Amino acid sequence: MPSLLVLKNAAGETVQYDFLANNTGKSTSYIGTEHSDLNEDSITLSSANPSRRVNDYGNRRSKANLQRSISTASPLGDAVMKNAKLECSASIPVGMTHAQFVELCARQAALLSNSTYTLYLFMQGRTEV
Repeated sequence: MPSLLVLKNAAGETVQYDFLANNTGKSTSYIGTEHSDLNEDSITLSSANPSRRVNDYGNRRSKANLQRSISTASPLGDAVMKNAKLECSASIPVGMTHAQFVELCARQAALLSNSTYTLYLFMQGRTEV
């Protein structure tokens, strides 16, 4: 695993997450520059090996979990810090090619990049477009 993850934010600026911990190959955690005891800014990557059955090689299950603290209003009007979380999970059958997975990722990225779809689903709870 890399000692750091380098990503881009919505403005196209570089955002860096530094290695924090590894759980014996099952998960690895990284923290961003805004992370502190009171402010969450982290990414956790995890993966589980496929389980083979008699007629099935199984699926690898992996997750990428991003958490950031944001300030929002409470019902009383006070500003409070809350954690926002976005988790991407994949269940990939053994034998799927990398090219097939890249295509699946491209479609998911296009969905998450569409501000109308993300507004409807994640902010308004609407599943129809």
